[in-house]
Amino acid sequence: MKRMTFATLIVLLMCCGISRAQVNSSLSVDFENPARMSMEIDRSVITIGFTVNDAEGHVALSSPVTVNIKSNVPWVLSATVSTDFLGVDNPSNTISCSQLEFRSRLIGSAENVLDQQEEYLGFVKNQSLTVARGNATPNEGLHIVNEYRLKLNLKDPAGRFSLPIMFTLSPSQ
Repeated sequence: MKRMTFATLIVLLMCCGISRAQVNSSLSVDFENPARMSMEIDRSVITIGFTVNDAEGHVALSSPVTVNIKSNVPWVLSATVSTDFLGVDNPSNTISCSQLEFRSRLIGSAENVLDQQEEYLGFVKNQSLTVARGNATPNEGLHIVNEYRLKLNLKDPAGRFSLPIMFTLSPSQ
């Protein structure tokens, strides 16, 4: 019986040793996460109502424009105008685009923003002006508030005027 028990023990040890043998193989999960950027502007038109008393000096717009930015790469937000203010009823009437000034500020944590236009700056035709720039944003995005003011004087013609502003969100270099 002792021999059988010893023999059984050897067989069990051999079987257990074999069952512990293993073979490993690996699997690699590869993917490319593309650069993702999005921008939403909270409105498409700003309408300014002037009175006779507002004829000279800077008039600040009472309602700033908010741009929401989402990006997983460093980014730069810029604004460009390609023309002066043009008369809506008479396109030969113009007012210089430089009379419209803007500045930007961030709502929330500035952790992901590297730079923003904190002082008022006038637009220049066909010149891209940096509104803000930063690193990858939180999932909820960043809210850049743009405040505008317009300086009119008595040399500016009367009438209704319009100026398109093109915002561009680009990867930062």
